[in-house]
Amino acid sequence: ARPHSTNPSATATYGEVPQAGPSGWSGYAAYPDAAVETTKNIAAHHACASQHSHLRTLNSFSWNRHHDPHPSAPVVVDSLLPCAPRARPAVEHAVFLVDLDHTVLYGNDGNDLALCLQWMDKPKRDVDELYRLLISPRVRDAYDDFTKQAERSNVIIYTRRPQLIYYHSTFTSRSIALRYGPESHDDVGQLLIAPSFRTADDFFSSYTGLALTVDEEVDVRCSLQRLFAARDALERALGLPEPPQVVVCGECKDVEATLAHLDLPSEHAYLYDDNPDLSGQPNVISVDRLSRLPPARADAVIDFMEERCPTETLDCDLVAFLLSGRSCERAIAVDEATGDIRWHVCRCPTNDILP
Repeated sequence: ARPHSTNPSATATYGEVPQAGPSGWSGYAAYPDAAVETTKNIAAHHACASQHSHLRTLNSFSWNRHHDPHPSAPVVVDSLLPCAPRARPAVEHAVFLVDLDHTVLYGNDGNDLALCLQWMDKPKRDVDELYRLLISPRVRDAYDDFTKQAERSNVIIYTRRPQLIYYHSTFTSRSIALRYGPESHDDVGQLLIAPSFRTADDFFSSYTGLALTVDEEVDVRCSLQRLFAARDALERALGLPEPPQVVVCGECKDVEATLAHLDLPSEHAYLYDDNPDLSGQPNVISVDRLSRLPPARADAVIDFMEERCPTETLDCDLVAFLLSGRSCERAIAVDEATGDIRWHVCRCPTNDILP
């Protein structure tokens, strides 16, 4: 049985911010074209933020900007955070929420690169290693900027993956509500994966829903394996002492309801997400799509895939499935001259600019 793609329709991104700002990947100045959009967002962000919040910044440009239209005229936009070092953190408790796909994770669940490894029956360790390469190189900077201003903080992955809530089977054409232990569901229909679940198999062992066929179970397990691999890659990238809490939704995200269910404060909690439908909402910081990788990282991903799963060994059905997707999200490309298949990763112009 082959895993069925569970790529969600929602997407996500991150915003460039000055060194002192916590909202987005730090280390980049904003440029004039971004400053215009930033100015438009200042009022919305300021209205949504608590008047005394020290963690909110006044911008939403991309930490994943794809190009530099005005390289000779960088403009740094001020943050609500003072640049001078503080004697002690500004707030007692902050919550750092992040979307996965197109936000901290390249593409739409890695543009099916991990699914290719699963389809070709590659070991779990290959999937885990791949996701470490797909995590944004800027996520640690943003996290460090955020957490240094709080006495303590929590990290939550908040991702939209409808297939893990209501599974639509391509094998039996059934729609199945996936149910696990009562502690893994909240009042608004979201799936909660606690840090205590170390592997996807551990979590699936708590499944209590309608019986699945063998093929359906393999499909669901593969989807969970990819989610856990992304979670563990983020844990490693941020240097966390344990895996972050994961919240999976099938519909619109509700930050306040999620925090209330987890008994976490909302005053200094912010979701980094590229979904434009969430822009301007309280506790949401809009960021641009992580749809490309720096050339060096893109090359590393391609080299890894070619080493672990050479394109000439790919199943014909897998190739057909990959080529049926949108061109901007395909994991493979066809050489027009030779007809050969090669791995494909979208890349930004230079290593100095993260898209």
